Amino acid sequence: MGHAPSVARGGASPAALLSACAAGGERAPAGAAPAAAARLAQTAPLVLIAEDSPVNQIVATRALERCGARAEVAADGPQALDALASKRYDAVLMDCDMPAMDGYEATRALRRREAAGRHTPVIGMTSGASESDIARCRAAGMDDCVAKPMRHLALLETLRRWLPALADEAAARPSAAGAAPTAAAPAVAEQSLRA
Repeated sequence: MGHAPSVARGGASPAALLSACAAGGERAPAGAAPAAAARLAQTAPLVLIAEDSPVNQIVATRALERCGARAEVAADGPQALDALASKRYDAVLMDCDMPAMDGYEATRALRRREAAGRHTPVIGMTSGASESDIARCRAAGMDDCVAKPMRHLALLETLRRWLPALADEAAARPSAAGAAPTAAAPAVAEQSLRA
């Protein structure tokens, strides 16, 4: 497939991705699902998940799919760097606390590689949401962070800041029955690490 064998693809079908993006849980018209799902599967943002826990890999994959993104998984920092060297990702969801090479060091290594070119958004996943956790993510070169366990709205708002395709898709989607716009995400997601 052209990418590191250690990278696993998310298991959702294109139809499941289409359902995840449907406004207010509405279903696409009959017959539209296969074509729209195929288009979404090709155009949805691709996010690399760097996470050592198999359970957290599944949770993060499903959370990204629910937000309308495609996901691939690397089990540690070195695997994530290998995947990033062989394929272009729209963003990285980086566990900060992994064995072998933690997310902070993997992000620093990625930033050294990207010094003269592309900037891949890195969203740190931390077990805490303290100011020191946020400062440590920023110092490592991460663009944003979310606390674990991840809350859907917090992840969605964070992804929308860094993945214009998700923000554009949300803006184009009519609100369900005149519902108010999505509520503000929890404080950690609101604290973008942008300088």
